[in-house]
Amino acid sequence: MDVETTSKSNLYDRGFLDLMHGFETILGRGVDSVQFEGVGAPGRPAPVRVTREALPGFRELVSRIPDPQQVRVAGKLDQIRDSDCSLILRLPGGEEAVRGIASPSHLSLLRELWGRPVLVTGRAHFNVAGGVQ
Repeated sequence: MDVETTSKSNLYDRGFLDLMHGFETILGRGVDSVQFEGVGAPGRPAPVRVTREALPGFRELVSRIPDPQQVRVAGKLDQIRDSDCSLILRLPGGEEAVRGIASPSHLSLLRELWGRPVLVTGRAHFNVAGGVQ
């Protein structure tokens, strides 16, 4: 595992990297590696292979992730998904988007705001690359 290459990936968030630490107890006890297939989207490097030697690299990556923080983001409410209360906010310029999770109690209000400019407040979690997860 190349920590520099991995640190540029938006796939590695705190939850995924914490999962890697869980394999520390089984690696070296008859298990040489754990491999995750299909972790990346099309065009992204996959699979992810975890070995005992790679664990320090994962620990280093966790230390690079910014702490969650309160944010306010303005943009167009582009998508709302009822099944998991997720939303996508399209930022000005239209090329970048931020994903979010809404409270189920806010879904009816979000439906009224769909396609309109909004200001969203919440707690942002980040990935290794510093992007909003």
